[in-house]
Amino acid sequence: MDLKLKELADHIGARLEGDPDVSIVAPAALDDAQPNQITFADDDRRLAQVRASRAGAIVVGEAFPPVPGRNLLRIDHPRLGFLLIMERFVAPPPPHVVHDSAVVSPAAVLGAEVGVGAGAVICADAHIGDRTQVGPGAVIGGGVRVGEDCVVGANATLLDGVRLGDRCIVHPGAVIGGEGFGFQWLGDHT
Repeated sequence: MDLKLKELADHIGARLEGDPDVSIVAPAALDDAQPNQITFADDDRRLAQVRASRAGAIVVGEAFPPVPGRNLLRIDHPRLGFLLIMERFVAPPPPHVVHDSAVVSPAAVLGAEVGVGAGAVICADAHIGDRTQVGPGAVIGGGVRVGEDCVVGANATLLDGVRLGDRCIVHPGAVIGGEGFGFQWLGDHT
């Protein structure tokens, strides 16, 4: 993807200092960014890194010191601005299909436009809401209820009986519904 710096500034409501026609192809870390990438610096303690960076543009706070020769996007909350820019570079969600290698119980209920990745397992009596994406290798246990517009990441596990509302994100590898580790308080004894 190739976006002009002006477009990114407008997208996050930032004040642009520099060349609006710079092409940005990806976000990157401050120390690793290349001339066609954008990064951020959340406070002026990063001034030396900003000066040394090869980034094509840097999202900074309104009070960040001037840096001659740099393309800066000034905004009140640079970390949030950068996150919003990162979203522009995220690939669109996978198509709403059930992969051939997924195992979906005939007793499971899939809503409209649900996507199920390769090797995922959806057990009996699970209900998956409309437009939810189940990543590759994910396991949805029996009786699980997942709301609409959710993302269950690759290799995540929702154990039997778990309930998720709408627009939830379960990160790859997460286990929801498992017993946690902890301790039992026994007065003077632990």
